[in-house]
Amino acid sequence: MRVSCIPGKQGLLKAVSRIVAAVFAVSSVVPPGPVMAQTAGISLPAPRQMLSATGAYRPAVIKGLMVHPENPLEFDFIIETGE
Repeated sequence: MRVSCIPGKQGLLKAVSRIVAAVFAVSSVVPPGPVMAQTAGISLPAPRQMLSATGAYRPAVIKGLMVHPENPLEFDFIIETGE
């Protein structure tokens, strides 16, 4: 495959291509370093610790739909609010 580019920039294109190929080759041979997850301020319980159940949650519920006869594409939702 031949890539056309601006005249006089073929040397730069070859250099960038060689650098990218070298980085991929090295990264496939050298194993990655150790990685640690960060908590970001989240307080999680300890492993195997019993968790208490939370209270019931009532989401908002659509109870009905009102269609306007003069404009059938205009309608209002009747919503029962939750918590």
